Amino acid sequence: LARQRIVEEDRGQLEQQVRELRLKADMEAQGRKRAEKAREAAEEELRYRSAVQGQAESKAQSQISQLEATIRELKTQLQELQDQERTVQDLKDRVQRAEAEIEEKEAGFERVQQEMHRRLLHQ
Repeated sequence: LARQRIVEEDRGQLEQQVRELRLKADMEAQGRKRAEKAREAAEEELRYRSAVQGQAESKAQSQISQLEATIRELKTQLQELQDQERTVQDLKDRVQRAEAEIEEKEAGFERVQQEMHRRLLHQ
């Protein structure tokens, strides 16, 4: 009974972790979409600034450099989000393995209970 309670507690904790991981994955996906939109906007701005470069070369070059820095920063953020997604996937995989292990332990526990019951009946 205590083992079953522990198994249920473990299952509850794992389910909570799964919910939290799913929420985190959703939030990261939203962040990635925002970063992608910001990157696209920055690239569009970069193209526009490049078109008017002839009139104010030094000013435009400064703005281009700033936009390139923004793009590099956004790409870095995107890479971080991708790394976080891999981490989330790894955690999901661990949760699935843990759930499978719990199921396996529950099945083993059930077999032991049945064997004990069978032995009691034969005594």
